[in-house]
Amino acid sequence: MPIEPAYVPFFGQLGLGYPAEVSLSPVEVNGRLVGILYGDCGEHLRLTTSEQQDLQLASRLSYGFALVLIKSKIRHPGDG
Repeated sequence: MPIEPAYVPFFGQLGLGYPAEVSLSPVEVNGRLVGILYGDCGEHLRLTTSEQQDLQLASRLSYGFALVLIKSKIRHPGDG
């Protein structure tokens, strides 16, 4: 990942070095963005997963979020 000076302080505040590679995947439920799956392997390592594997994981997370929302609506029907 090219070093972007604006992001260096962010990683520094987390106590991390600037990562060599980053993976970002959206997590959607019913067409709405509910999260972003972030992964990195540090300053010198490379991610071993493929983009397809990242998308499969994000898809599973989306289903998990959807189940949580459905269970919440069943338990609290008047809350929206």
